[in-house]
Amino acid sequence: MDIEYFRNFIMMVDSQTLTEAAKRLNMVQPALSAQLKQIETNYKADLIITHRGGRRIELTEAGQLFYRRAKDIVRLADELKHEVQGVAQGEEGTLRISITPGAVNGFIDTYLQPFTKENPQFRSIFSEGNVDQQAEALLNGVSDIGVMNEPIPRGYLFELLTIRYRSLSAVMSNQQQWLKKPLQPLTIEDLAGVPLCVTRSLAPRLESFFRERGLHQDIRAVCSTNLFAMHWARRNMGIAVIMGEPDEDTGIGLTTMPIATEEIMGAEHIYTVKDRKLTTIAQKFCDFIRERN
Repeated sequence: MDIEYFRNFIMMVDSQTLTEAAKRLNMVQPALSAQLKQIETNYKADLIITHRGGRRIELTEAGQLFYRRAKDIVRLADELKHEVQGVAQGEEGTLRISITPGAVNGFIDTYLQPFTKENPQFRSIFSEGNVDQQAEALLNGVSDIGVMNEPIPRGYLFELLTIRYRSLSAVMSNQQQWLKKPLQPLTIEDLAGVPLCVTRSLAPRLESFFRERGLHQDIRAVCSTNLFAMHWARRNMGIAVIMGEPDEDTGIGLTTMPIATEEIMGAEHIYTVKDRKLTTIAQKFCDFIRERN
């Protein structure tokens, strides 16, 4: 099916009416309606719900799936065009990376920057997301490599390139009232009984750590990103425990302290899809990661 059919379907949904979509696409509405009918015939499914006298487009469940996948297809087609043109002009290709937001700085410093020095002529496309979103991006071919703070679901489908262990940090408001004279570095024991906000990957390990030592734990919030935990701390709702150092300056009003313990550390996992043929630049990068560990 012509890629423009996918583009036009996306425009129909985004415009909310066929009339508006036809106007934006500079088409007559009957031609656009015929395209929609052809798509539904080709995929043997009704994609929109038609209400008598209704003007706004409402998607069926199949239509919602088609809309999401159509956006993926169009994005990949556009990226492919850019990559082919880039290679023809001397570039080495495009490296697609899905990454947990809190892992960006460490990943760039440890892997991407030194790799770029050896291979300067390539393009990177990053997408940020949690572990479930990354798994989907890898399996759908949207990403070549996934960098996440916890083991990936259905791990048998993926190849683990490396695990990078990282220390923990506590981020707190300068107005916090729980640690009277905070020492540097802190210990996990110092945080017993303190209201905490922690990332999803750390929560079960911290809970086990406190439980095994008979310490009171008070995890008030579990979130997906370091940034969320830092916002929690900034409002003085508790102390945030994050993996590594913050990816950005904490700014006015916050203090970051390292947590001194080798008994509990964060871990960054880097995956690719098992047995998948990668582009030349993606394969070179995977080999580079393996060689550094």
